[in-house]
Parts: sequence; structure tokens; C-alpha cells
Amino acid sequence: MVVLSRFILYTILVFGFSCKTIQPEAPRELVEDHAIDSEVSELVIPIEIPVATLQTQINKQLNGLLYEDNSMEGDNLEAKVWKLGNIQLSASGNSLQYKIPLKVWVKSALKLESFGIDFGSTKETEFSLELNFSSRINIDENWSVQSSTVSDGYTWIEKPSVDVAGFSVPITAIADKIIKGQLKSFAGMIDEQAKPYLSIKDKVATLWKRMHDPVKISSQPELWMKVTPIELSVSTLNGDKDKLSILIGIVCKASTRLGAKPESKPTDLPKLKMNNYTGAYFNVSVLSSLTYDKATELASQELVGKKFVFGSKGNKHITVNKIHIYPSGDRLVTNLEVSGSISGNIFLSGVPIFDQETEKLYLNDFDYDLNTKSKIARSANWLAHGAFAKKISKYFEYDLSPTLANGRTAVKDAIENRQLFDKVKLTGRLDHLYPSKIFLSKGSINAIISGQGKLEVKISAF
Repeated sequence: MVVLSRFILYTILVFGFSCKTIQPEAPRELVEDHAIDSEVSELVIPIEIPVATLQTQINKQLNGLLYEDNSMEGDNLEAKVWKLGNIQLSASGNSLQYKIPLKVWVKSALKLESFGIDFGSTKETEFSLELNFSSRINIDENWSVQSSTVSDGYTWIEKPSVDVAGFSVPITAIADKIIKGQLKSFAGMIDEQAKPYLSIKDKVATLWKRMHDPVKISSQPELWMKVTPIELSVSTLNGDKDKLSILIGIVCKASTRLGAKPESKPTDLPKLKMNNYTGAYFNVSVLSSLTYDKATELASQELVGKKFVFGSKGNKHITVNKIHIYPSGDRLVTNLEVSGSISGNIFLSGVPIFDQETEKLYLNDFDYDLNTKSKIARSANWLAHGAFAKKISKYFEYDLSPTLANGRTAVKDAIENRQLFDKVKLTGRLDHLYPSKIFLSKGSINAIISGQGKLEVKISAF
């Protein structure tokens, strides 16, 4: 019995003196204030509309009888106007030029003594001509698009005449006066016909709302991109014979989030601004975050339960039981709860750095906290020489290449030959995508991922 008691006492003494406990003071959790909101993306997208597309649409809509006046009241004139052939369009600057071939029927009871002609009674005549118009397109801050059409004159296809006493008498001069009096009405008719196609506010508002919808970038892990548009602007319309072009500028904030789908909070369509962009490009800054809980989870999967052996005889060891990661200034702190030859808490820290070549986030200057180093030096000198910190530093490297690859794929899929709407295609290229800034905030490790490239929208039909 005495022998057993001595053995128990010996065991307690051995383990009591060989398994030491350390409880260094934890580094203070401290987060600097970072102006994340200043990170914005800017996209300048050229929208190109072939003039042939507009021409086809206008010719579909304008057919047959275009104008009819069945009353002589006020002007002693009745008239009917038909489209004679296809309307031809061209573009120059912010204007569209129309050539409209027309067949005209006129009934008149005019007495124009100044022309030396007295009809004596009501006469009818038919003729054809090509009217020329120019429409200037403008858009205001309230997204109201207006066309202002003026006449550029006309040319005869078939000149008018009337039968007087069995003779065909040319009345070109009279018809000139009649036509000139109606040109303003024709210009107004063009503007009226154009209104339905120039109403864009509802379409832009729908697109603005869609931009707020989060987009899933990947399923494993579940990663979402959320875009918050801030501002829209446009350049002046630029026509060059066979196409119309306009530059659309979009300023927005973008972020990525791991986990559940972020909430969408659409804002009202802002007032339109005019821009003076000279070329197409996009400059994207996306806030990509890794929460400390997620970083802890990833490290725990690799480290918790892992045993580390030290000394030439392997008679010293520790096992990691629990991990907690948190920020302290610009350093990321790792709290390891360990047991074995020593037990308690070990605090290590490092500065997050991104390696452009490996596309990994790692902790530079990863070492014991000063208070931890002091405690270890007194209680477990065999652990104090940095070998342990070096061994486990690899478990706190975070491979961002999947996130970047997913981002590149998402951008590529989004811009390469993407059909936005029926007959509306988005094309473009991504030149670069890389983390430009790493910083710590209250809840996460953050990377500002920047990208550049070009986009273009082409409209093949309406």
C-alpha cells in the first residue's frame, strides 16, 4: 500500500513538473478604421446601333398611307401622302438624316392669279418626290429623349400637272408652295412617330434595378458578388454614316461575400449626367472578404488535433486543441490552445501579404507575440527558437487563386458574347484581375481586387 502511494505521488510529481502551463497576456484586439467606401468601379461602355437596324425598323413601322387631310376648311386643300419606297437613313454627329420617297395626291380649289392660273374649279393631281429631313437627338437629366426634326428640302421624282381645257399644265410652282407649307407638318409627324422608340427611362430603370441583384460566382464555396450602382452618365450621340454610337458611364461599388445570398436593396434611378469620355474601358475594384471565423475554420481543419514533436529524442511535444484568429492593428493574431509538454495559450501574429506569383495570402513576420515569447523562454525554452512558428506558418496561408480564377471566369462569362436582351449583345475582354490592397477590418480580412478591360454593347435589332 505504501509502495502504491509512493508511485502515485511520483507520477503526480513527474507530470506536475514536466507538463507546464503558460498563460501569456493576449494581444489586444484592435482594428484600424479603413475607408472601404472610397473603393469604386468605373465602367465606360460604348453602345453601337447600326443605322441599317434603325432604317429597317422605321420602314417596318411606316408603310402605306402616312398622312391624310380630307377637309378644305382653312386652306382650300385636301391631301393624301403614301410612302413610295424605302426610307433611307444616314448619321452624322448627333443627327439622323432621312430621305423619304413619297407619292402625294392633292385636291385644291386655290386661285393663284400670281401664277397666271385660275383652276376655275376644284382640281386633283398626283406627283412624287423625295423629302429630306434632319433629326437632332437630345437627352436630358430626367432621361427624356427628344428628337427635333427640320426639313432639308426635297427633290422631284414626278412633277405635278393638272388638266385644263384638255391640256396638261405643269403646276410645279403651285405644288412648291403647297409642299413648303406642309414640310413643318411632315417634320412633326416624324417626331411623333419616333416618340415610342425614344422612350428609354423605363428600360434604363429596369436595367438599374437588375444591376443591384447579387450574382453567384461559385457554389463551392458559395461566393456572391454584389454591385451597388451609384451614377450613370452618357456622352453625346455620335453618328458616322452607317452607325450611331454613345458612351455609357457607370460608377458603382462591388463586393464579394462568402455564404448566404446578400440582400438586394435597389436605389432610385439617378439623374443623368453628361460625360466627355473619349474611349471605352472599365476599371473594377471589388471588395473580397474572408471572415475571421472562416479563416479560423480553415486553419482548424488542418491543425486541430495535430501533434508536434520537438527535441533530438522527441521527448517534447504539444498538440493543438483549439484555434482563434483575430486582428490587432495591421497584424493577424493566432491564439492556439495547446496541451502536451506544456499546456495553455500560445499567441503568434503576422502581417497579411499577397504573393502575386502564387496568388496566396500569407502572414509575413509570423512569430510569437512578445509576451508569449517571454513566457516560453522561462517555461519551455525548447519551443522558443522559432521552429514551431515556422512549422505552422504554412497552415495560415490562404490560397486566393480559386477566388481570382472564379472572378476572372465570372467576368469573362459576363462580358464575352453575352446576350443581355434579345438582339442586344455585350462583348469585351478582361486584361487584369489582381489584389491591389490587403487590410484588416472588424469582422474580416479584406482584399481589394482590381481589374481592367474593355466592354462593348451591340444592338442588332429592336
